[in-house]
Amino acid sequence: MPNVEPVTVNVYGMYRDVLRDARERVIWESGWRKNTIVTSCRLLLASFMRGGSPPLSQGTQGLQVGMGLDAWDRPPGLPLPDPGRTSLVDPHPYTLDLSHIKIDYLDGANISNNPLDS
Repeated sequence: MPNVEPVTVNVYGMYRDVLRDARERVIWESGWRKNTIVTSCRLLLASFMRGGSPPLSQGTQGLQVGMGLDAWDRPPGLPLPDPGRTSLVDPHPYTLDLSHIKIDYLDGANISNNPLDS
């Protein structure tokens, strides 16, 4: 495979579409589906994380880090992924807000404002 970075081989994303009514009730859901990550998608994902100018998205708004459950260290081990889960299992995660997060694009050792330079 010429011109393919090793980190992009067999990489895929997951998405689902959810349609909600005015009361935020789910009226249709597509289910989770795989999509293919193209070679330059890492630039798009980096832009989404950092936020663009003009904004493509709001970028990363914060970070939460929590612990797993002690039960995961005993059989049967880790639970299967739950696509409906929207929070950490740790009831008291450490939250790092946006004011403490700095995301830079790097072009070698130099900071760049453009992900295409990276």
